[in-house]
Amino acid sequence: MFSILLAAFLIRAWGIDYGLPFEGITYKQVTFEESQEVLRAFKLGAGEYSWNFGKGGLYYFLFVEYGAYYAYSLAFGSVDNPREFALQIVENRTPAYLMGRLTVALMGVLTCFVVYRIGSLIHDWRVGLGAAFLGATAYFHAVFSSVINVDIGMTLALWTSLLFYLIYERTRSIRYLVISGILGGICIAFKLPGVVVIPVILAAIVTASQNPSTLR
Repeated sequence: MFSILLAAFLIRAWGIDYGLPFEGITYKQVTFEESQEVLRAFKLGAGEYSWNFGKGGLYYFLFVEYGAYYAYSLAFGSVDNPREFALQIVENRTPAYLMGRLTVALMGVLTCFVVYRIGSLIHDWRVGLGAAFLGATAYFHAVFSSVINVDIGMTLALWTSLLFYLIYERTRSIRYLVISGILGGICIAFKLPGVVVIPVILAAIVTASQNPSTLR
C-alpha cells in the first residue's frame, strides 16, 4: 500500500511547478481557476470574504497555509509587515502556487488511501489495493491533482463520507454516521455537485434498515 501511495504522490508531484511564475498565460483556463482560488485566500487574509455559489472550501486551507507562510517569513525576517509580504507574493507567485498545488496533490493521494479502505471493507485487501492502484494511476485524477482546484477536495470528502458510513454500518456507532454527514457537508462546500453524496447515503440508510444483516 505504501508503494502505491508513494507512486500516486510522485505521479502528481512530478513537474508540479509547471508554468510558474507566469501562471495564467500558457495554461489559460486551468490556471485561471488556480488564480481565483489563490486570490480568494488572500482576500480572506485581508478581511474580505469572497463567497462564490457552488464552489468553495479549498481557499480556507490556502488561507491557513498562507498565514503560516507569512508567520514564517515574519519570524525569519524575510518581511516586516503584511504589505511587504503581499509585494513579495506579487513579485514571485511560485511559493503560493506550489503550496496550493501540493495541498491538492496530497488530497489526491489521500483519496487513493480512502478507496483502499472502502475496497477492503466491502470485500478484502486485494480489492482495496486494486482500487487504490486505479486511483493512483487514473489519468484525469492525476492531472487535476497537480493544479489548484476544488474537484479533488470534493472527491476526497465524498469518498471519505462513504467510508465512515460503511464503518457506521459495521459498528452501529452513531458518531461515525455524524462524521459521515459532516464530511458530506464538506463535500458540498467544496463544490455543489458534491450534493450527490446525500441521496447515496440516504439510500444506503434506507436499504440497511430494511436489511439489518447488510455488510455484517
